[in-house]
This record gives sequence, C-alpha cells and structure tokens, in this order.
Amino acid sequence: MKNIYIIITMLFVTTGLLAQSGQQKVDSLLIQYQEYGNLSRGQTFSNKNDMEFLNLFLSKDAMVSALGIATAGNKQVPVNGLVNLIKGNFDEESDISITLTKIKNKKPSKISSFKYLYKVFAVQNFNGFKKDGTDFSSIENLLFKIEYNTITDSAFIVSTEVLVDKSGLYLNFHALGGMTSITGEMLSSVSGSIESNSQFSFGLGAGLDYMISENIGITTGVTFMTYKSSFTVSNFEQDSYETVDIDNDNYYLHATSDAFVNDVKLSYIEIPIGIVLRFGGFITRLGIKYGIPGSSTSTFSSGSITTTGYYPEYNVLLYDIPEYGFDTYVLSDVEGKVEPESAISAFIQLGYSIPLSQKANLSFTGVYQTSLGSVYESGAGNITTGNKNYTSVLNLMDSPKVSAFGLEIAFEIKLF
Repeated sequence: MKNIYIIITMLFVTTGLLAQSGQQKVDSLLIQYQEYGNLSRGQTFSNKNDMEFLNLFLSKDAMVSALGIATAGNKQVPVNGLVNLIKGNFDEESDISITLTKIKNKKPSKISSFKYLYKVFAVQNFNGFKKDGTDFSSIENLLFKIEYNTITDSAFIVSTEVLVDKSGLYLNFHALGGMTSITGEMLSSVSGSIESNSQFSFGLGAGLDYMISENIGITTGVTFMTYKSSFTVSNFEQDSYETVDIDNDNYYLHATSDAFVNDVKLSYIEIPIGIVLRFGGFITRLGIKYGIPGSSTSTFSSGSITTTGYYPEYNVLLYDIPEYGFDTYVLSDVEGKVEPESAISAFIQLGYSIPLSQKANLSFTGVYQTSLGSVYESGAGNITTGNKNYTSVLNLMDSPKVSAFGLEIAFEIKLF
C-alpha cells in the first residue's frame, strides 16, 4: 500500500512539473515572437533574422495572421508569406514592433503521449514605418495554438488565428420553405365535418440580429409569409343565414352539400421580436411575431352546393331558380372571399451557421411557429352569402389558427 501511495505521489509531482515546464516554454516562445517579429532589428533585413522568426513555428507553411497588411485582403497567410509581406512593405531601418497584451492561457489538451496543445488568447499591437513614408498600425485579437513536446522540452507555434468580435449588428436575407396549416374546430351551429390538410408554402424576408455580446442578442426583421391548407367539408348544412336577393327582398338562405374542397391561402407581413443565442456555429432564435394580414385567397376546387331561400314575408321556400341564386352549383375554380385578422405568433429557430468569410455566413435553421390566438373572426357559419357569392371554410370554424414548420436558409453579413 505504501508503494502505491509513493507511485501516485510521484505521478502528481511529475505531471505538475511537466505542466510548469510547458507553460514556461510557451511564455518564453511568446516573448521571442515579439522580439523576432522585428525582422530588421532597426538595421537591415537578413536571412538570419528571417530564420530566427520562422524557427518559432512548427512549419514554414503555418497559417498566421497577416497583421492587416495583406494586399489581397486575406486575414491569414503562411508564415513565410508574412515574412515577405513585412520585408516588401516596411522600411528596414525603422523598428517593427509587435506587442502582445491581455494574454490569457487555456488549460492545455493532450494530443499524444508526449505532446500538448496550448491555446493562448492575446491582443496583438503591430506598428511599423512603411516604405511609402506612412506609419502603419493594427490591433487584432489573436488565438495562438502552440504545441509543446515533453520529450524535447520544446514549444512551437502551430498557427495564429484572427478572432473577429462577434458582437455587433448582423443583416440576413432568408428564404423559408415548409409545411403550413390552418386549423380549427367547426362551429357548433354548423352541421357537417371538416378535414384540414397541410400544404407546402414559403416565405421571404430580411432580418437583423444585434449581438449585445458574443453569445446573446436581440432579433427583428420582416418576412412575407403565406399559410396554406386544403379543407374537405362533408355532409354540410347551412341554415338560416339572413340576407337579401337581387330585388333587395329579405330572405333566409339555406345551403347543403355532400362534399366540397376549399383551398385557403393566408398572406402575412410578419415582424419578429425576440432573442438570439449563438454558441460557436449554433444559432437559436425565439420570441413572438406580429403578423399584418395581406392579400389572401379562398378557392373552391371541387364539389357542389345546393341553395334555397325562405321568404318569411311571403312564407314561401324558393328553389331551382338560378337567376335568384337558388340551384345546385358546381364548385370548381370558384373564388370566395376571405379577410384574415392580424396574428400574434410564437416562434423558435434552431440551426447552424457556416462561415463563408470573416463577415459572411450561410445558415440553416429549423423553424416552428404557431399563432397564439384566432386569425379569423368567427362567422355566422355560412359558406355562401347568396347570389352565388362565397366565403371560405374559415367562416365555419371556431378560432382558426395558423402554424408552420420547415427549413430556413439565410445569407448573413456583419454590418459592424
């Protein structure tokens, strides 16, 4: 037992010494990086100075920050390319200064039995005097990836990466496609049954995300959205709908149908207000949307309806008089009238963002949203208002609601 304690103690001591030695090598490497980054040493460029700087890296092709001087607009270049950029743009007789501040070390990760990867975050200040006679300076947030070898007790820079400040304002242009539905129960005053079938629809719009910090922000925008459903109504009977005929006489309209199909499309301009969460490439948005109703349609695609009229003043029931709208009518490509109300909906988006550049992303998010209340004022239970004028199935429903689920694809750019 005593030997086991001794072995465990030795392991802890050895591990601690290795970690301490590794951190010391990393610290020393960053000091050399700042010193050897001055490729001219205030005198002249030389191959010796170049090699002292390049030897700090694990590979001569290691990708590093271009220090803001890359003519092609590249943020990252191979380290040997960086050396050429510095020598091609800066006066060798003036000092080139690289200073690291706000250095933060993360706990190293083991990548093999004798190698550890250190990640160091730092703010890099680069200053120099250019050959065109102008002063140049840049400030960047960098991530240094450094490999430490326990066998050789040596550390080398694997890469440096520019970290973009992810707070700020983002603009996106998005397209949404998915299944939408309009649902609700039939009014108790109406006889018959109703079946609703969801249909594919789409939306187009633009959005704004203002990131208060790297991970949380607020979202808004505007989307032109349509909701579609196809309704099949069976064994329908409409009774006692008071209206007037072509002679302006009052009567009660009665309608029956074995079955008919009504396709309804509701259009909205939706304005979301919510929060957005970003962790790495993962995106979540949730909140509410206010929908302003737009041009909507009601189309009867199949079936028939029979209408009659009761005139209480004359105590007579009229039928088979087409000129007064009393007949059996085929409902094929017949348009009805539908006027939805504004809608307040809850929504959630979950997805992933793929970076295209430092300021542009392509995102794919799953979307679900549903109205919190009725989108149509409950009607009198009538599908026709007489004189071959029609409404929509929504007139037969109690508090119809809209919902949608699908995929949104967005192109996003960071404005500032």
